Amino acid sequence: MRHSKINGLNSRSTTLRAAIVPTAFLLFVGIVFLVYLLHIDSSNSHTNTSELIKETPFENLHPEFENSYYIDVYNDNSTDQLKEKNTIFLSDANNPIYLEFAEVGSSTQVIMVLYYDYVPIKFSIDGKNYVESYTFDATDSMKVTIPVFLDEEQLNRDDALHKLFVTFTVSPNHHAAEYDRVTNFYGANAVYDLVYSLSSMEPVFESEKQHDYFIPDGNHMDSFSPLTLNTDYGAKELIENDGILRPEPLIEHKQGTPFKLMYFLDKSEASNTLLIITINFSQAKINGKNYYALSLDGNAGTAYGEIEIALPNEPGMYEIIGYAIQNPFSPITSDKVLVDSSYRFTLNLT
Repeated sequence: MRHSKINGLNSRSTTLRAAIVPTAFLLFVGIVFLVYLLHIDSSNSHTNTSELIKETPFENLHPEFENSYYIDVYNDNSTDQLKEKNTIFLSDANNPIYLEFAEVGSSTQVIMVLYYDYVPIKFSIDGKNYVESYTFDATDSMKVTIPVFLDEEQLNRDDALHKLFVTFTVSPNHHAAEYDRVTNFYGANAVYDLVYSLSSMEPVFESEKQHDYFIPDGNHMDSFSPLTLNTDYGAKELIENDGILRPEPLIEHKQGTPFKLMYFLDKSEASNTLLIITINFSQAKINGKNYYALSLDGNAGTAYGEIEIALPNEPGMYEIIGYAIQNPFSPITSDKVLVDSSYRFTLNLT
């Protein structure tokens, strides 16, 4: 059994302009700590005769944290070796992939979204079809196990290594604008390698060769939060004050005008990073593409730039979330399986 954790919300200083300043951890919001637990358990055993959603008591191995999230993904082929490689061997689409989630310290509604090769995939649960997301209620200190069948028509059954990206986001029935401060403490996300043959453990999936990689507009030597999206165009706060502004909980925007955001991401010595942005938990186009692949310099520090996000046609209040996946087309390593998300904010489109 292996557990890994990230202490993601420790107290930090901020300027009067609510800028993020370079410290070791992220902004602390409330008296809570974040711990992501990636659980590996060799005793998992399921059969096709029992494929209903299950809820069981969660064994919290880190009671020192008041609030925490847990995520795990596996199937019946998940040997210890495959788990160590963060790999799902999908030999038969008639057998499910099991997704587990738990939260400690609160009970909330949760939305689960699945991506195959970084685009949403259809799936079924308990005989019901879902386009890309599934919403359920999570109870404090209870673990939910969800058997998922991926849409066979969307799977590329070849010898390449594919990706399964899973996000669990709490409180989709609330807006970030309801709160005084933004936070990136709202769920757990992870990416796994997905293969159809045990001989395809090393190659990246073929579509990597078709990607257009973009170069960040600039780099900064200091590291801040893993990912921040805001409207500080030109990175003025970073350039002038060595800080990054958190977005306001509510950002106003008029329909019919381009919606542009600045991204600030921790490079963590990665060679490339992939950005995904969602609007109301659905993938949004970034500069006309499903995702935004960045070529980095391999150094530590922060990369930043400007991107344009495609908006819905209808006015309303929309939740904006970004994800940064490091070395997204390489075999997943244990330190990269958990995926960082941005500070969540609400866009009021009028």
